[in-house]
Amino acid sequence: MDLLSSQERAQAASLLKVFACLSIAPVPYRCLLGDPPLSQSPLFPGITPARTHAALAGLEEFGLVDFYEREGVAERDLAHVLTLHPVVHGVLREDPEVRDRPADYYGLAVRMVIRATRHRNPDHPANWPLWAALAPHALEVSRACLLGELKLSDRTVRTEALELARLTARYLIATGLLGPAYDLVLPMVERCASFGFDVDDREILGLRHEQGRIHLDREQLSQAEEVLARVVLARTRILGEDHADTLASRHKLARAINEQEGREAEAEEMLRSIVEAENEVRGREHYDTLVVRHTLARTMRALGRHAEAEAEAWQILDISRRNHWPPSTPEILRVRETLTHALLDQGRATEAEQVIREALRDAAQPADSNMVMRFRYTFVLVLLGIVGRTPEAVNELKALVRDLTRVVAPEHPLLVQARALLQKLLREMPG
Repeated sequence: MDLLSSQERAQAASLLKVFACLSIAPVPYRCLLGDPPLSQSPLFPGITPARTHAALAGLEEFGLVDFYEREGVAERDLAHVLTLHPVVHGVLREDPEVRDRPADYYGLAVRMVIRATRHRNPDHPANWPLWAALAPHALEVSRACLLGELKLSDRTVRTEALELARLTARYLIATGLLGPAYDLVLPMVERCASFGFDVDDREILGLRHEQGRIHLDREQLSQAEEVLARVVLARTRILGEDHADTLASRHKLARAINEQEGREAEAEEMLRSIVEAENEVRGREHYDTLVVRHTLARTMRALGRHAEAEAEAWQILDISRRNHWPPSTPEILRVRETLTHALLDQGRATEAEQVIREALRDAAQPADSNMVMRFRYTFVLVLLGIVGRTPEAVNELKALVRDLTRVVAPEHPLLVQARALLQKLLREMPG
């Protein structure tokens, strides 16, 4: 590194130290090395694309990084990665200059990842390959800035690290990785005072909102309601009742209430007021507005208004197609599940089978993710509604119970429900 610094590749040493702030995982460097983060950093005065290329070439020439191209990766910038030897990675993280200037080194690492993911919504499957490549680095730098031993006095960097953590949590939730999402969010919420934030600061409220979503997706409804009710109160006080962030938390709170038996009417009243506000704030065909309308459709079904629920689900799907939203978008998949139930409730099991089969086909998450396992259970219910398909339903249910037993807690509601149904079916089957 001293030899590099004495040549025209003086910025190679600084660049290597920035890479060391990231995870040991392969670095999709083409996604990260762009403006404005590099040109605005005091570590790289006068940086140009040519100088960046020379720095990378110097690192490769001296064997400090390895470059390779991953096969089967459609997006070229994601295919080209570099890796650091673990010893190089570990030594440079303890480099005196990195320790003395954490805001410059780790701050740049945070900004590079944020820039690479800007306008790449983590909820949309089309963006998941990028997020999958960058998530290890986002996790590493956000934790280092907020929960590590760095003496990071720059509040701007800590604020940016919190935003990166929130976006990464959204990606993990969308792809069904609820355990890693919870492990990311909870320590930052609980220890926020240690890095200079209050639990009701806007940035921490964003993480608490994601914490509520995790409880909701895990079907821990009372915990979800408790967390989200407090977030709604704080966001209403700080931002106002109809601010977009407040509406998002109000919706998730209504969902938590709606999923609890006997409280559907309470949820419906809340949801109708949220839909009215969303129509004004974001518009009638905005994605977030339709997400709330979907929860309202679920409430209609729970209250026995199956035809209304079906009509609402079809309307949402029509709008999604008109706006060219991918059929693999998680919320659109959930709408199709709701439509399946509404059709099944009306005795139209054959139509319901087609809808849920298409949802399972389009789902980008693995078969043992929480969402897909719910769809698989719905598929079992559809098969049971068709004469002569009970043996097929039992085989599907056995496989589902095995997967649930492997990945969720014994008290998980879906596992309890699936086991009870399987035992009932086995008792009733002849021979």
